[in-house]
Amino acid sequence: MKILIPIFSSLLFLSCKNTVPDAEIIIDNSTSKELVTITEKKVVCKNQFFKFIEVGTKKAAVLIQINELEEMFRGKDSVEKYLEIIAFEPSSQPLEKKLWTKKFRADEAHFKPRYLHLVRNPRGEHEDLSIFIDYFSGAELASFTGPNAFFAIPNQEQKRIVGFLSRANDLDLLKSFGDDIIGTLTYASATEKLQTIYFRMKNKSLESSIQKFTPGMMIKTNGEEDKVLDDGRTVLLGSLREGFVADKITNIQIELIFYLSKEQKETSIIIPIMKDKMDLKSAVYDKNIFTLEN
Repeated sequence: MKILIPIFSSLLFLSCKNTVPDAEIIIDNSTSKELVTITEKKVVCKNQFFKFIEVGTKKAAVLIQINELEEMFRGKDSVEKYLEIIAFEPSSQPLEKKLWTKKFRADEAHFKPRYLHLVRNPRGEHEDLSIFIDYFSGAELASFTGPNAFFAIPNQEQKRIVGFLSRANDLDLLKSFGDDIIGTLTYASATEKLQTIYFRMKNKSLESSIQKFTPGMMIKTNGEEDKVLDDGRTVLLGSLREGFVADKITNIQIELIFYLSKEQKETSIIIPIMKDKMDLKSAVYDKNIFTLEN
């Protein structure tokens, strides 16, 4: 079996009715493996893709196999898509040493330099959903709706990720946290989830007024050498260029802006980052509206 090794790129999975347009992901210069199963209740289409990844300056290698499954039920127009992901340790027998296997309800997989980015596209009145996955362990680094924010550090492989998961995800990922949950805010590195804060409505009378979608997000920093880009969603921490240690990620603020429809006003939550951790005790917000907890 011949596996071509491309540069890092995004891979958009196509339905089995389509052909694969990009030769860099093709095995033996042919289309992806394809299997269609038809029963009385549904049609299942399966495509299979492989990707060889070298991660970081040490070029740690991993072979990713992705089985794309599309289920089309008789009498329904909708198609449900799953991505079954299997990671292997590269060797002379490349599919022999399995690292992990997981199945996700996602539409796309984007191969980032440090992690796998899965995307579930918006359906109906819901938002798009992103999941960052560690290549080597399969661990979930962050799940969030809408856009996220980054702290990037010059000359370092380190970065920090901030993402908010709203009630507008169509997989009910917040259902187990109770009826008063508004969302979660995750703080992660490129290799592990560091912290999650849970946002709840304290004022029950405002539950129907608060937006269910991802709030506005801005990152603020006081460092003279730091640069804020992408309308406040990306921060280049130039002040940490030399002698980086995680505890130096400090004096940064995450501002979330919520909208109350009935009152027609905005309300903000400001959470500082101190020594590489979201400092909940120093957070500034209306405590008559929200409850925040780790």
